[in-house]
Amino acid sequence: MTTNPLSPLPPVQPPVGQGGGLTRFTPVDPMRVLRQYASVLIITGVSGVILGISLWALLGYLVPIYETESQLEVTRGVNDPHQTGDPNEQGRAGMDLLKAYMYNQTLRIKSQEVLRDALDRPDVRDTKWFESFSDPITAREQLQDDLEAIAIRGSTFVSVKLVGRPADDLRVVLDGVVDIYLLKIEADRRSQDAELRQTFLREAEQAEELAKQLQDQMARFAEQHEIASLESRNNEAAVDYERLATSVSSAKLQRQAVQAAYQGLLEAEQQGVLLTPSPETLMQVENAQAVAMRNEKLRALREIEAVLSESLGPRHRRIKQIRDQMQATEQEKQQEVERLLKVGQQVDLERAKNAALSLDGTIMALGPELQAASGRMRDLERKLFEYRQLAIESGQATDRHLKAQEQLHDLRVIRDRPDSSRVRRVIHAIDPELVFPTIPIIVPGVTILILVGATGLIFAKETLDQRIKSPADVKMLPKVELLGVIPDVDEDPSGRDSIEDVVKELPDGLMAEAFRQMRSEVLSRMDRRGYKTLMLVGAQADCGVSALTNNLAVSLMHNRRKVLVLDANMRRPSQHKLFGTLQAPGLTDVLRDQVSLDKVIVNGQEPGLAVLPAGQNGLIWPETFEGQGFRDLLTKLQNQFDVVLVDAPPALIASESQLLTKAVDSVVVVVRAMGEKRGMVCRLLGQLGGQRADVLGVVLNRAQTSAGGYFRESYQAFYQYRDDQDAQRPQAVAAT
Repeated sequence: MTTNPLSPLPPVQPPVGQGGGLTRFTPVDPMRVLRQYASVLIITGVSGVILGISLWALLGYLVPIYETESQLEVTRGVNDPHQTGDPNEQGRAGMDLLKAYMYNQTLRIKSQEVLRDALDRPDVRDTKWFESFSDPITAREQLQDDLEAIAIRGSTFVSVKLVGRPADDLRVVLDGVVDIYLLKIEADRRSQDAELRQTFLREAEQAEELAKQLQDQMARFAEQHEIASLESRNNEAAVDYERLATSVSSAKLQRQAVQAAYQGLLEAEQQGVLLTPSPETLMQVENAQAVAMRNEKLRALREIEAVLSESLGPRHRRIKQIRDQMQATEQEKQQEVERLLKVGQQVDLERAKNAALSLDGTIMALGPELQAASGRMRDLERKLFEYRQLAIESGQATDRHLKAQEQLHDLRVIRDRPDSSRVRRVIHAIDPELVFPTIPIIVPGVTILILVGATGLIFAKETLDQRIKSPADVKMLPKVELLGVIPDVDEDPSGRDSIEDVVKELPDGLMAEAFRQMRSEVLSRMDRRGYKTLMLVGAQADCGVSALTNNLAVSLMHNRRKVLVLDANMRRPSQHKLFGTLQAPGLTDVLRDQVSLDKVIVNGQEPGLAVLPAGQNGLIWPETFEGQGFRDLLTKLQNQFDVVLVDAPPALIASESQLLTKAVDSVVVVVRAMGEKRGMVCRLLGQLGGQRADVLGVVLNRAQTSAGGYFRESYQAFYQYRDDQDAQRPQAVAAT
């Protein structure tokens, strides 16, 4: 659903910290302001372009500035005499080092040393550029400010630029600076090469002398310690030590096993426990004579038992005696076996004790021999280590000497290579180009500056403007409701010249729609509160109160209400003109009891609409509106009509409006857009408030909604929608 363009805007939030009260600053809609002042900004922009072009021409004539440029290529240099290919392809770490070196060179080019020597060159001193300075120090300071050296991003080139004038001298000065810089770079390289050569020579001499000393020490050591047989003697000592160490280790392991067996036998002896005998021990016990005799006896008894069992039977007394003998013999055998096992266990205990003592003696005997063998082996290993260490140091000294000789050779080769220099000039100073003033900078800059200034002034004006221009400004008033917005008649696309009688003459037009919406808002409040009298009042003259009263009355009549318009504006009455009747007799005549009420009420051309003219001017005092007579008059009118509309004079000019608020039920304040300020309307609301009449709200009249273009298209869309509906009605009727 399309939003109605005439509907009041939603409430505007008051600025922070204002507590809903008035503020000196008016919130503005940037888009509305820009569209409203579009023509002014266009003229300002064109003026800025013209001024920019003029300023560019003037500066180009008075203070032109030129720029010349030279370029240097920086490489990592040659570190390997056999290096080929691009010296800059060294990986990310190498590229980081190169960037740091390039940055250092940009600082070196602008150093005081380089600039001072460059200004000492005869060709630079003969230039008009140098002669324009009072002394060399000033020239050097200015050259340092005008000279720029930067590393070109993503490359290995350094750009050196010089700005200034005259143009013919800039190339000479810049080439002089670059020449001095390159000479100093070459001098530094040669000085470094000389220092490196001296360092390598000293290293070679020291390494050669050290190698000779170490070789002499090796010869003396070999002669003193018989180094030829030292290796074999060391091997024999190692074998002897290994043999003794193995014997000691074996004896200790046996000693641990015997000691463990001895401890086990000893504990069993102390506790009276027989340990589980080995199969060999059991066999020896079984073969013992006492045990063998009892085994033989048991065998004979078993044979007798078998023979007697067959002849006498298993239950015979004789069989029982033989079995008792067998049991007794078995017990004797078991006791003999236990005795023999105890004896054997004691023998094993004594044997384990003697074995442990024997192994202790063996270990003690091998200890001194093992220690002596270890000492001999360590002494021989120490001598061999000293000799080998001397050999290693001698080899290292020889390698140092050879490496120093190789570095000296590489240094000579690198120095003779044409690409050994890390910095070289690839472009000499080019022909100077004009860099200031330039049209792409001056003209847009001046234009933007002027536009920004003009826009700032426009927004400042709009922000500080206290006039009520739009519904949003009404919403900024504290505790006030917007009842309706009546557009300026010039905003109506229908082309009407006046708002008077617009509801009656164009009931389906845009203005009539605005009054219908205003009528709905007013009636909803009056009906809800039971009001029947409504006064329309403005702050000052020309607010359009009379025309709004007349159109509202017609709109109320269309709503099937019986309406009377009471013209209480004695200073400038106009309702009689709008209704096409005489000014007198009227209200003043009724209040002076010169004529009855029925004779002065004039009915309009349409039923349900009447007017009570003002009557003759100057015949009553304003205080009359406070009297009982006027109140009785309103009571009679309320009994005859549904709504009584009172056309009141401006409240801030005439006192009648404040007196009328004591008699009527409700008040609507009419505010003319672009006419009243918020402070004035607030003062008016303050004067009307607190009386008998209830202030229903504010109606914004003659709203120039095209300022900023908010509603112009919406108004056109309203008429387009209405015309489309009118065109469809005949077709619908024909179809039926």
